[in-house]
Amino acid sequence: MDPSEKEELTPLERYEISELKLIGIIGSKSQGYRALVEDKAGAGFILTKGTPIGSKGSTVKEIRRDKVTILEKYRDYMGREKVREVVWTLHTPATVSSRGKRP
Repeated sequence: MDPSEKEELTPLERYEISELKLIGIIGSKSQGYRALVEDKAGAGFILTKGTPIGSKGSTVKEIRRDKVTILEKYRDYMGREKVREVVWTLHTPATVSSRGKRP
């Protein structure tokens, strides 16, 4: 279903995927993972598998301990609806040694 056909959009469906940033992932493989994303103003949102996201009717396909995969809908140059995977990778800060220098 195209989000524009829904009566009421969730807050996450009001953004373009590119307007959101992956902040963290919590959980475990056995119990499932959840991801925290935020918009440019710093408002946070929790993602789970299947969460609708983005203004084009995309959904969260999978969340692993270090990445989130989204199925993003788009139209090609002929106007045909297509789906592509968008992968957000969680970047962690480099470890700082006891001397305060990066390894």
